[in-house]
Amino acid sequence: MPKLNYLSFLVKPASHLCNLDCTYCFYKRVEKIYPDKASVKMTIATLDSFLQKALAYGAGYTMFIWQGGEPTAMGLDFYRVAVSLQEKYRIPGTIVENTLRPMAFFWMKIGQNSCGKTVSLPE
Repeated sequence: MPKLNYLSFLVKPASHLCNLDCTYCFYKRVEKIYPDKASVKMTIATLDSFLQKALAYGAGYTMFIWQGGEPTAMGLDFYRVAVSLQEKYRIPGTIVENTLRPMAFFWMKIGQNSCGKTVSLPE
């Protein structure tokens, strides 16, 4: 497999449970398909498997874009685990970034550290 320089993932760990209620959102219609709200949230086991596979590519720069208002729907602990798993599976010398522009303060709150992660701030 050729080495990738850049890789990005758009992740919706809470599916349609986003609290931003954007009128254009394509996920609103999903709510009718999944009446059990608990079943649409990403489990820690799924998060672990996803991050392990995503970071195994060894891209020099990998960005995870956590879409919508999910940080409040998933809770801080979910993202603390995500950052911990990224640290566990990140290949040394690579950069991992977590981005959610409307809530950049959120990433600062859970504590990015010096292992190659950055925080994107709104312009």
